[in-house]
Amino acid sequence: MALSSQELDVQIGPYRIANLIGRGSMSDVFRGIHTLTGQPAAVKVMFPHLAHNLDVVHRFEREVEAMQRLDHPAISRLFGTYEHDGRRCLALEFLAGGTLEEHLKAAREDDGRMSVGHVLTWLAPIADALDVAHKMGVIHRDLKPANILFRSGDLASAVLTDFGLAQVSDSSRLSHYGGLVGTPAYISPEQ
Repeated sequence: MALSSQELDVQIGPYRIANLIGRGSMSDVFRGIHTLTGQPAAVKVMFPHLAHNLDVVHRFEREVEAMQRLDHPAISRLFGTYEHDGRRCLALEFLAGGTLEEHLKAAREDDGRMSVGHVLTWLAPIADALDVAHKMGVIHRDLKPANILFRSGDLASAVLTDFGLAQVSDSSRLSHYGGLVGTPAYISPEQ
């Protein structure tokens, strides 16, 4: 469930909620505006029906832990964690340049493919970000075009997002034994 239309003008931490910009499996993502600085943020708000689900709460906590470990220009920044009506919330860097999924779709509609040069432009920073994450003990586990966003329309501004399924070393495992982790179309064949 999303925040109702009556709730869209609420404040979560220092952010005034403006509009819905995305929806995931456990939360809605809203554009929020910092009330003092005017800086936009993506504010991820857990669905109310999941607020007492310990697996989902732990998943949010692992996402925060993963993001706190990581400092890289191609990894989205965590601004803060908050609570709203008993629901966990994260304020993240607002990325206005769309997703890789959207850019790939536009390329297919335009001429059917993205040039090698364009691929290398976004692939290099994402590969470097994954290398840094792995060295810090964080495995993303849901790498897909929808989780690569851009700060601007420029493909060189690629940013890795959504560490909700990340495995963090020294943490308990996220998935249950034998459970599927990730998006089926993008996970490795052995899973």
